[in-house]
Amino acid sequence: MNKRIKYIVLVGIIMIPAGIRAQNIADTAKVNIAFRQVCKKDLMGGISAINIEDLNKKSFGSNDLQAFVGGYDGELWNQGDALILVDGVPRDNSYLPADEIEQITFMKAASAVALYGSRGAKGVILVTTKRGHTDGLQVNVRGNADTFVPKYYPKYLGAAQYMTLYNEALANDGKNPVYSDENIYNYASGRDPYRYPDINFFSKDYLKKSYQSYDADAEFSGGGQFAHFYTNIGFNSTGDLIKFGEGKHNNTNLLNIRGNVDLRLNDMLTAWVDANVIFHNAKTDNSDFWSSSATLCPTSQYPLTPLIPLASINPDIATMQDLISNSDYIIDGKYLLGGTQSYQTNPFASMYAAGYSTTTTRQMQFDAGINMDLNKVLHGLSFKSQFAVDYTTSYITSINNDYASYEAKWGNVNGKDEIIGLTKYGTDKRTGIQNISASADTQTIFFSGQFDYNRQFGLHGIQATLLAHGYQINKSGNYHNTSNANLGLDINYNFAQKYYVEY
Repeated sequence: MNKRIKYIVLVGIIMIPAGIRAQNIADTAKVNIAFRQVCKKDLMGGISAINIEDLNKKSFGSNDLQAFVGGYDGELWNQGDALILVDGVPRDNSYLPADEIEQITFMKAASAVALYGSRGAKGVILVTTKRGHTDGLQVNVRGNADTFVPKYYPKYLGAAQYMTLYNEALANDGKNPVYSDENIYNYASGRDPYRYPDINFFSKDYLKKSYQSYDADAEFSGGGQFAHFYTNIGFNSTGDLIKFGEGKHNNTNLLNIRGNVDLRLNDMLTAWVDANVIFHNAKTDNSDFWSSSATLCPTSQYPLTPLIPLASINPDIATMQDLISNSDYIIDGKYLLGGTQSYQTNPFASMYAAGYSTTTTRQMQFDAGINMDLNKVLHGLSFKSQFAVDYTTSYITSINNDYASYEAKWGNVNGKDEIIGLTKYGTDKRTGIQNISASADTQTIFFSGQFDYNRQFGLHGIQATLLAHGYQINKSGNYHNTSNANLGLDINYNFAQKYYVEY
């Protein structure tokens, strides 16, 4: 790869036998480390590298780094977020597909991250994308379908168990029970789930057994004597577990387009130009279904019935019929939205009536650089410079509706359970207005320049780098920008590739 950037100086001397090296280096001749490439036999400790291109030929993965490295949970050394670099530039890797990646290098040892200064104190993850080649045009098209099946859901108490234990807790405090044995029996028997609701967020009524994700991408690479290129066009669509209301329309779509071009301008000068654009949309319901699943009890003294069946409402009571005819939300033509005084809005009613939100993210990344061979000036000397500018924008569009919910009063009419009263909470209001919120912009500007010296004198090898580097990240809403500027000098000596001194 031609893309290497240098950061900051750290003085130190290390002498290590060649046998003490990272054990997880990918089976590749070259490994990308801080601002340069080295042969894997020259690697020091504290470095792990993975060749993603070879790995994907065996088992296609995702863009999640945790899928590639066992034990990695978003941190190195459990000290917080590591510094993530994509082609040498500080970048967000959230939307970077695995099929664009050539190699990922994890650097943990102090000697491996020294040139990154304090920004590398929590470890560095260097992601290197693929490049073109000079052996003719190659086209690879891949399709991938994944099915995600939950292995386990939390097992909470059912309504009857909850009521029984609640009574026991009251008895332990010397208080009278609030649930009668008859009431507990009715809940346990399941005789009428609308009058005696037993709320289970993880039932088949609300969740699918599985959901799917689909990937498709096309890669084009090739070139000739003076230029070679790599292009990737990919699309991903992922569904959701929720199967009712707006939740059944939840989805995430990602379109990514990348182009990497390398140019040979003359015998002394080469250059590269890279560009990447990402279009990401995530549609979600406006309920708080998953968080409520951990807090909402299966029943209570004033039980929440998610849906009230119209068939159970006494047709002879005109006031209730007026409420039905004036409601904007008759679910499937058969149900009113349930609620209570404590839960006038609730995750089930919100799933059907509160609307939805779409998070839109657009990302553009551009970098260019040159490599200059200065062998005519000094054998082994070269110069490299890189400039990058990234821009990310995101915002949320939403339809936010208000709705009325209803609490049913049950009675027994001629030996049949019927709803004999309805209490209305709130007002139906379909706004029809699309709201825009949470608008955010991020701009990153990056520059680096470095002189490299690499020469072998018999059994003696010398590598040195003198560099200057800086970047600035500007986020909307932040008064101060994040700025970083560094000078660095790195000198390495090895004898017979067995003993190493690093300064």
